[in-house]
Amino acid sequence: MKIKNRYCYWMGAFLIIVLIWQFGVVSGGRKFRELDSKIVRKEKALKEVRDLQSEYLRVKKTVEEMRKSLDGRREDYTPLSFLEKLSQQLGVGYELTYREPRELSGEKMYMESSVGVEFKGISMGELTTYLYRVENSSEFLRVGNLHVSPREDGLLRVSFEVSTLIPVCER
Repeated sequence: MKIKNRYCYWMGAFLIIVLIWQFGVVSGGRKFRELDSKIVRKEKALKEVRDLQSEYLRVKKTVEEMRKSLDGRREDYTPLSFLEKLSQQLGVGYELTYREPRELSGEKMYMESSVGVEFKGISMGELTTYLYRVENSSEFLRVGNLHVSPREDGLLRVSFEVSTLIPVCER
């Protein structure tokens, strides 16, 4: 009888140890591994959020600077005078056509003002210099619809549109 009781005690103790091992140590280790992998994923997500935040702040600062510059212009500003002055500085023949400002979709504070530019005979070097100065000016100009075709004398026939944003006048 004593042997049976002792045997039952040992079997019970063994069973308790196995259960503690199985549900305590093994599942606890599994949970720790899961938590570690969750921590790694959350740290990665946090890094992405921080990167996006810094990008957002950079873009927001750029937009604020652009708005201050655009709002500081005179009300009747068009890129026409800047382009005429630049063409005269470079000594290239040009033809400029002013286009009426048009509304931008989804934008209530600014309109787009554009000027059509046409060169009937310009070299590649002059064109490159002209476009570089337009794009890198402090006037926030954008070149679009660029069409280039060669002429028989080695020069180029070029037409494009230069546009910028202008504040909408309160009416």
